[in-house]
Amino acid sequence: GGGLGEGYLPVHRACVEGRNRTVQERAAHNEASGSYITGFLGALLGGIVGTLPTVLIILFAQRIYALLFALIPICAYYGYQLLGGRMDRGAFVCTLVSSVFNLFSIHFLTNYISLCQALGRAVSLWTGLGMYADAVASGSITGNLIQSGLFLLLGLWFSWRVITRTGRQQAHQAAAAADTLRPRPDRAGIRAL
Repeated sequence: GGGLGEGYLPVHRACVEGRNRTVQERAAHNEASGSYITGFLGALLGGIVGTLPTVLIILFAQRIYALLFALIPICAYYGYQLLGGRMDRGAFVCTLVSSVFNLFSIHFLTNYISLCQALGRAVSLWTGLGMYADAVASGSITGNLIQSGLFLLLGLWFSWRVITRTGRQQAHQAAAAADTLRPRPDRAGIRAL
């Protein structure tokens, strides 16, 4: 047994057991009623939210920070979870597909906004998509896409522990935490640190 300075913290048994019960119930409910469709929509929306810091930095600072690419899969994963996606291995697959899609959305958004700024007016979304498709087809942005793809791989690596968690793993971790509960020793048995 350890003391406070050795890795154990005093906790309230009912709180830990209540948290464990809640996580177990959520995992069981999600396994029964989770949806890949709503989860994937959540992953797409969450991934778009995760791209916004990168887009803003590119537009205003004219820089790209590789670490910001970790926000894309993390936000996609939490978007998947928020909209009731089934928390099994499908969560990772949907997060990955959303992250790749949003890699292209970063380039589309930055090119579209830059085009609107250069023209001094808004252009239709379809015009922007057509110009972006032409740029992709001609290979003029291939270097940028490759660099961003490498940054996304790095972001996936940074966020791996988050985006690969399943409902069962979360339930298992909560149960393992509850299993570590030990009765608090008598106050007289606690020595001064």
